[in-house]
Amino acid sequence: MNPPLSWERIRADFPILDQQVKNQPLVYFDNAATSQKPRAVIETLRHYYERDNSNVHRGMHELSARATAAYEAARGKVARYLNAASAEEIVFTRGTTEGINLVAQTWGPKFLRPGDVILATEMEHHSNLVPWQLLAERTGATLRFLPINERHELDLARLDEFLTPEVKLFAFNHISNSLGTINPVAELCAAARKVGAVTLVDAAQSAGHLPIDVQAIGCDFLALSGHKMCGPTGIGALYGKKELLNALPPWQGGGEMIETVRYEGSTWKPAPYRFEAGTPNIAGAIGLGAAIDYIESIGREAIFAHDAELTQYALKRLGAIPGLRIIGPPAGTPRGAVISFVMGEAHAHDVVTMADEHGVALRGGHHCTQPLMRKLGLVSTARASFYFYNTLAEVDRLVEILTPAARGDASAALSLPLGELYEMVVSEHARQPRNFGELTGAGVVHVHGDNPSCGDTIDLHVHFSPGKVENLKFTGAGCTVCMTSASLMTRKLKGKSRAEAERLFHLFHDRVSAPADTEPGAGPRELGDLNVLGGVRKFPQRVKCAMLAWRAFEQAMQEADSGENQGNISTEDPES
Repeated sequence: MNPPLSWERIRADFPILDQQVKNQPLVYFDNAATSQKPRAVIETLRHYYERDNSNVHRGMHELSARATAAYEAARGKVARYLNAASAEEIVFTRGTTEGINLVAQTWGPKFLRPGDVILATEMEHHSNLVPWQLLAERTGATLRFLPINERHELDLARLDEFLTPEVKLFAFNHISNSLGTINPVAELCAAARKVGAVTLVDAAQSAGHLPIDVQAIGCDFLALSGHKMCGPTGIGALYGKKELLNALPPWQGGGEMIETVRYEGSTWKPAPYRFEAGTPNIAGAIGLGAAIDYIESIGREAIFAHDAELTQYALKRLGAIPGLRIIGPPAGTPRGAVISFVMGEAHAHDVVTMADEHGVALRGGHHCTQPLMRKLGLVSTARASFYFYNTLAEVDRLVEILTPAARGDASAALSLPLGELYEMVVSEHARQPRNFGELTGAGVVHVHGDNPSCGDTIDLHVHFSPGKVENLKFTGAGCTVCMTSASLMTRKLKGKSRAEAERLFHLFHDRVSAPADTEPGAGPRELGDLNVLGGVRKFPQRVKCAMLAWRAFEQAMQEADSGENQGNISTEDPES
């Protein structure tokens, strides 16, 4: 009889959790982005590099034999973990994204024709959406999306409407990384088989949390990432039925994937090796094997039960905070260990930054589900995601941190910790931004700006006269940093000459984008209250928030110089 699990002892296997962040014990609630690594995995990687490091398969010496044996043993572990029919059905990849792209770029061009349909769902991660958009463009296929319902679950009542005989591929996630919804993957695969569609399951959020049996699910392909299940980054696996994999052409050419090479042409090895050109991530695969051993030593049923208890407790506690709205299936519904939420008008990045000041790691933004966010009428959400080393006490700590902010003025309470003057200015301008509105008429240039990493949007209207900035107004939605910067900028630049405005642009850019480890000091006198944003340099992701309005103004000057009256700018553009 096995002794009962000690979650406290298991937690002690993760050395990274035994530290303080901002003088507070670390609470790591960002597991949907990546999980932490136990000593067993870390030691496996160390041992490989210290004792067995060599290239695999073709070497004739002892180290190569050891490395090859460990690498192929890891493939076998993945196969057993998924209950694949054989290890030949497991292709090592860099992760879920690469696995999906492999299918899109090999299966897609061979089997899709104009008029065929690719079906995905409205809750897909960009990794299970963008590859199909690119494939549809190349092949002339059409892309459809199975809707979600008001419970933030797939609208299965409409499945027959979307899953028609024209559908050749049906791709969907097992657990939504934004909603936490657990999808009935076996039911979806069975429905797809009835119309002859191939299926691909995105198991990035499920592989480390619950048992997966690809034969029982009945999927044709399934992709996972090692780093979300206690393994190293840069390693993952694609499961594919053997007959399907061997029907696909190679993806990349090079060493290892060939049988023979002549000047006139080449022949390929069977799967999985034809998809593993060049030197693979040997250490990563071996580390993934160690992660699987570790997870199996605990038991995936026990992990899922622990996750479920923690998630339901968190739903109850967070749901009691005034003004906090949880996104996803209702409480009591089985769901993954993911809770996304919004707090009043506060931007998710402000919530996450405030939590970080208390040592709690959350994630904020669109979570690589921009279309889903738009459908839900959201710019972004804050997200807490759990794993088996998290505790109920850590959930209580998160609630303790968020509750005071919910009771007060969210925009002020959730601003960056940069001093009293910053708090005062941000509170004033985030609540009541100056020059909020639109301008029309001759000489007005309109620029739309996006900050995809944060979800900020701004529409800036600038009235230029020869050599002068007559007036500025803006509309939009964003975090406190973005809105405060836009409000202060429009007030500062109004009535300035073009030369003065350009000088202020460069002064502000230099102030917020200086190295993070430098103290901001008082700043240039010309910037006035804008100097309070100088401390944003300590939070590199927030520099783009501070610069969005200014980048829009820079673009407006360029449009005016070229005789245009509108333009667009994104903080993801290289020059931004």
